[in-house]
Amino acid sequence: MRKTVSKAGQAQYRLLKGQLSSLILHGQITTTLSRAKYLKSKAEKFISDIGKFDEEFALKRFLAASLYGGAIEKSFDQKGEFKSVAIFKLDKRFGDGAQKAIVRLDLSEGKKLTKVTAKIEKNEKVKK
Repeated sequence: MRKTVSKAGQAQYRLLKGQLSSLILHGQITTTLSRAKYLKSKAEKFISDIGKFDEEFALKRFLAASLYGGAIEKSFDQKGEFKSVAIFKLDKRFGDGAQKAIVRLDLSEGKKLTKVTAKIEKNEKVKK
């Protein structure tokens, strides 16, 4: 089944680019569940594509086309440290009742994210 977001082509591309940049800069973001699933599939492809580049110039061009601002430098510096992307479900959003989720980027062993929210820890305790 194909994962889609209810946006037109260019708006969907910019939404993904912005969310992926924020994910790399901050380590985690909160969004709706459908957008989280879409972002996870694209982020895992992005992580695997980064590892394929041997030349710095080609990697910088790829990152510039895929990300915004400070996320380019951060992803260039942490090229081999990205491990996986995880989704944690949260409560429904007030107003429209959309299911919320946290998308977290995990780094390789020995590296820790600087921000870990209490929401994730609380949500994991509730599920047990």
